Parts: sequence; C-alpha cells; structure tokens
Amino acid sequence: FDSEEILLKIKERLQSNNIFPQRYFYPSLNTVSVFQPQATLPVAERVAKTVLCLPLYDNLSKKSIQEICKLVLTEKP
Repeated sequence: FDSEEILLKIKERLQSNNIFPQRYFYPSLNTVSVFQPQATLPVAERVAKTVLCLPLYDNLSKKSIQEICKLVLTEKP
C-alpha cells in the first residue's frame, strides 16, 4: 500500500468482514530491541509498514477471492 495508514484501514475493513490478513514482515527486524543496535534500514522499514499478506490457500473459492478484491479495491479506505 502507499502508506501504513491505508494498510491499517484495509486490514480493519477485511477483519470486519471476517477476512484475516497478516502483517508477516512487521515489524522490521532492525527495529526489534533484541537485535539492537542496528542500522536504520529505510527500505525494510517501509516494506514492513506497507505489506499486507492476504488469505491464500488451496480451496479458497473464487467468490471469496472476488470479495477480498472488492474490499481491498474499494475507494476511500
């Protein structure tokens, strides 16, 4: 997504429709205290804040895929 704000709005919209995406790359590991001190990694930090992993499994129905797409692509998250 273009911003974390948009990602969070889309995530909330999906969850309110019983669709549960995940933020697998969040937070960026260079920001986790156990790994400190670490350099600032702006690309990794941006990706961590803007990537949302949508449901994906072998028997995900076409209807479910269409509903997920509709919810993600709806204007004004």
